Amino acid sequence: MGGLSRSRRQSFEASGDTQLHFLTRPAGRLSGTLKLLDGKGKLPSSLEIRFSSPEPLRSGAVPTSRARCPVEEDKWSCDVPAGLLDAEFRVAGYVPMYEFGVEVKPASVVHFAPFDLKEGGSLVGRAESIDGELLTSEGSARLFPFVPRGADTGLAQRLAKPVLEVPLQGDGFFQLAGLASGAYVLEVAHPGFVEAREFPLEVWDSAEVRLKAPITLYRPLEIEVLVEPPEDWRGKPWQVSVSRMSDLSGSADGDSAFRGALAQGRTVLENQAPGTFLVKVQDSLGNQMFGRPDVMVTAADPRIAVTLDLVIVRGELLYGEEPVEGTIWFGGRSGISRAHTPTDRDGAFIGVLPEDGWWDIEVDVPELELEGLRDRVEVRADSKGEADLDIVLPETEVFGRVVDEQGRPVAEAQVFLRGSDARASGRSEEDGEFRLRAFREGAVSVAARKGAGDDERSSDSVMASVVEGTPWGPAELVLHSKQAIRGRVVSEKGSPVPGASVDLEVVQPFLAASGDSARTDLSGYFDARLRADAQQLHAIVSAPGHGLQARSVPFSEDLTFEVSAEWGRLFIRFEGEVDSSSSRERGQVVILQDGIPLSQQRLWQWSRGHGVTWQLGSKSLEIPRMAPGLYTACVMTEADYLAAATTRRDWRQEQPTCVSDTLPAGGEVELVVPERETSPSEQGS
Repeated sequence: MGGLSRSRRQSFEASGDTQLHFLTRPAGRLSGTLKLLDGKGKLPSSLEIRFSSPEPLRSGAVPTSRARCPVEEDKWSCDVPAGLLDAEFRVAGYVPMYEFGVEVKPASVVHFAPFDLKEGGSLVGRAESIDGELLTSEGSARLFPFVPRGADTGLAQRLAKPVLEVPLQGDGFFQLAGLASGAYVLEVAHPGFVEAREFPLEVWDSAEVRLKAPITLYRPLEIEVLVEPPEDWRGKPWQVSVSRMSDLSGSADGDSAFRGALAQGRTVLENQAPGTFLVKVQDSLGNQMFGRPDVMVTAADPRIAVTLDLVIVRGELLYGEEPVEGTIWFGGRSGISRAHTPTDRDGAFIGVLPEDGWWDIEVDVPELELEGLRDRVEVRADSKGEADLDIVLPETEVFGRVVDEQGRPVAEAQVFLRGSDARASGRSEEDGEFRLRAFREGAVSVAARKGAGDDERSSDSVMASVVEGTPWGPAELVLHSKQAIRGRVVSEKGSPVPGASVDLEVVQPFLAASGDSARTDLSGYFDARLRADAQQLHAIVSAPGHGLQARSVPFSEDLTFEVSAEWGRLFIRFEGEVDSSSSRERGQVVILQDGIPLSQQRLWQWSRGHGVTWQLGSKSLEIPRMAPGLYTACVMTEADYLAAATTRRDWRQEQPTCVSDTLPAGGEVELVVPERETSPSEQGS
């Protein structure tokens, strides 16, 4: 290396009268050594320094520039302009290194401690406080593997350990280095502030990821919880629970933030962070009047406000024209909002609901051996908040027998019936016979299943058209055994993707009514069980850090799904009324990717896991991180859906309410679905 240079203004004569002036600066030198962590391999021949002034607008500031420094054995040195510098040191194939506020004096040398060369990916960013307080090294940045909400609890707990933690440097800067390829959650913590998280962050081997904006840390919040009216319909306090939802799984984070009676409908939760909460409100009889797992609380609006428009509903439970004694569960036995009420011997009932509108119900009638009957009813309240409702169970019936592959009767098999407005279930008797009653007439499918895990068997679906007053049957449901399959989800570069959800459905043989769901482990593998005679599958792969993808694949005992990091954002808007389940007046939502139906429940979980919340049945949906492809959205009854699926014709030709468009990588698409016209039979129902 030559001696240190002293700068001066130099002038050079050019042709004509023109003079060129160059301003050179006083210079200093940076020097140090390089070290391989494992002591093996060959050191590089050079290193690059990128430097700039911490205050670029200051008079005389050093402009952003770079210098190439030769490396002799393990030593390097370079001349740089004198001044206060922020420096970035880069060696090809290794993680960059940073030094801030380096004071370089003219004709002097700044010696650095040895630089340890690390391989792998890296993540750099900066944290700042909401009120401008300077963050210190007491704070830290931690990195966790990313697992979307809804992940297996055990897997989420194993992955909820940081892979790396570093202290914050000057001005809140942090660098997490030596990372394997994958999707991560970044958490930044500092005394006096609540933790801040950003996810998912995709890191690739030998690449650096820079956060585009600083991570903002907020002071602890006081969250006000309000329920209106302040007491339940019996004049008793509401029972309320508030739990923080984990960013790493679909469950609450440990203990509830609050659980107990709400005095005068209000309480304040101290020392809380912004985020998503699970909120439940129960009356004094244990009916859950309100439940939502996606209540967002922000620093700008630290409140959880629940308003209940209580409705008194009364009426009769009838089977045909005869009143029957039983129990009605509005919202179902396990609905997020639910209330149960018994009927007397004359079928009369009275209960209280949190709101009017459409309600899923379950009904038990012991005297008729009817259990778990499902229907959907509309509760219409008058100006006094009261509603009259008679629930009439139709006199419909499907009967048949469940047998094994040798034709022998199978007892205690679960039998399921599904239709446009029909839901029923039951069990087979000792002789394999079954009988399902009191569901709405129309086109239905019937299938059976028995066992669980390695012993599970399932049947094909049998289609039937049922009218009230005329039993349909006999249907023979043949149970088929299942076999274990093993699969794997990997990235485009072949690295394992842990925590991915894989939904598998058998589509050949047709109407096989068989499928399974699984999660990948730390090595990206998953285990599932499908029918041994399966030929073709639909697979929905929801992988953290990647786009949700649908695939049609041939059956194999060893499946590998390669997922791409490319994705776009899908918006769907419905001009008419929609519903999260089927109903005659509204129709159900059907969303397809490249012709493969996507579960709306899975899309809801996927969206919520990426910070986007919407309700099942919403008229406007935003679904992030969807793989590029052709998307179709429709509103149709389940009978229409079955007809389109069974004929295997073009959905857009069969259904005028279907619209399609192509989502490009990195782009956005909005599908506007027109209102579905009801048929004369539906209008008269």
